Amino acid sequence: MNYWEGDLVSLRGIEIGDAPFFYNWNKETQTQQHLDQIWFPSSLRRQEEWVAKQTTASVEDDSYFFVILNKNGDRVGMVHTNDCDKKNGHFSYAVAILEAHRNKGYAKAAIQMVLAYYFNELRYHKALVGIYAFNKQSIGLHQTLGFQQEGRLREMIYAGNAYHDLLKFGLLKREFGLVPTAEA
Repeated sequence: MNYWEGDLVSLRGIEIGDAPFFYNWNKETQTQQHLDQIWFPSSLRRQEEWVAKQTTASVEDDSYFFVILNKNGDRVGMVHTNDCDKKNGHFSYAVAILEAHRNKGYAKAAIQMVLAYYFNELRYHKALVGIYAFNKQSIGLHQTLGFQQEGRLREMIYAGNAYHDLLKFGLLKREFGLVPTAEA
C-alpha cells in the first residue's frame, strides 16, 4: 500500500518532466485569479528552471508542493502546503485543479489525503485555508469537508478590476474524525 495513492487520485512531488504542464497551466488566467493573481506570461525556460529548483529543494517546515494525478496518471492539479507552524500545530494549503478536470472529486480526494497525513503523521492540530469570497465552488467544497468559516478580511484581494473579501476557514483534527478513541 502506498500512502500517496488513493481510489481517485495520487499525489507526488514535482518532477523534471512537469515543466510543460506548469507552462501550459500558467495560460489559465482564471485559475491564477482564484489562486492569487494573474501572473506575467512565463517562458518554458523559466518553468524548467522553477521545476528544477523544486525537484531538488529540501522540505522546510513541512511546506511541500504536490502534483495531483488521476487514475490514468494525468496531471490534474496541485496542492501546496505552507505556513506550517509546528509549535502551535497549524498549517495552510492551496489547491487548484485544471479547468478540464474540475467537478470530478479530485480536489476533495487530494485535500483529504493531505489532511490525513498532516493530522495523523505530522501531528498537526488545525488546517487553515483562505478562499476569495467570489470562489463559491471552493467555499462549498471546504464546507463539505467540515471546514468552518472563522473570519472575513474585507476587500483584501484585488482581482478582476475589483476588491474582494478573503474568507478564512479552519478545520480541527477532531473535526476531520481522525482522533483515535480511548478504546482504540
